[in-house]
Amino acid sequence: MPVGTSESRIYLTVAYGKLRLKCDEKDSKAVWREYEGKGSWAKEFSWIEGKITKIFYKESADYGNSYEVNIFDGVDRYNISFKENSRYCHDFLVKLPNIKLDQPVKITPYQMMVEDKERRGTSIQQNGVKLQNFFAAKVEGKWVYNKNFPEPSSDNLNEKQWKKYLLDMQIFLQDYIQENIIKPFNEKAFKEDLEAAVSIDEQPPVIDDEQYYKANGAGKDIDDDLPI
Repeated sequence: MPVGTSESRIYLTVAYGKLRLKCDEKDSKAVWREYEGKGSWAKEFSWIEGKITKIFYKESADYGNSYEVNIFDGVDRYNISFKENSRYCHDFLVKLPNIKLDQPVKITPYQMMVEDKERRGTSIQQNGVKLQNFFAAKVEGKWVYNKNFPEPSSDNLNEKQWKKYLLDMQIFLQDYIQENIIKPFNEKAFKEDLEAAVSIDEQPPVIDDEQYYKANGAGKDIDDDLPI
C-alpha cells in the first residue's frame, strides 16, 4: 500500500467581487449570497497576495470548466477557482501573460457600479504596478488587438453574436494560455522538482551501525562490547 502526505490547501472561489471561502453559517464572519434560487455561506476576502505555484485547466460537466490557480503566501497554500465563463476569469487570463510567475502577485476581484453600469473583473498588481491587458489596448479611444486575439465583427453585436464572440475568446485564450503559459510553467516546476530529487539521490549514502561493522570485519553481533 503506497504511503505519503499531501499538502493541504485553502480553496477559494471568485464571486460577487470577492474571494469566497465556504464556511458554516454559524461562523461570525459568514456571508450569505444567493443567485437564481441557490445560495451559500462563505467568508469573503478582498484580495490575496503570494507566489503562483501552479495553474491548470479543469473540466467539469457538473460545475462548469475553470482555471485553478495555486498560490503560496509564505505560510498557507491556496487554490483559487476561476469559472471559465466569468468576467473575473477572462480579466485574469488576458493579464496573465504579463505576470512574472517567479515573483509574488496581488489578485483583487472587484464588482462595482460605474455610470449606472455594473463592472466586474480582476485587478492584478505586481511590484506596485497594475498590470494591463496583454492582448489589447486602447489607442485614441479605439481597441487595438495583437497576438491574433479575436476581434468583434462590429461595435453593436446582438445577443447571439455576442455569445459567439465570447466563445471565440474563450477558445483562443484556452489555446494560448495552455501552450504559452501553463505548459512551460508546469514543465519548469516539474524539472525543478526533479532536479531537487536528483540532488538528494546524489548525497552520500547513510551507513547504519550494522553496515559499518560488517564493512570493517566486526561480525554480525554489533553489541558484543556492551555490558549486559
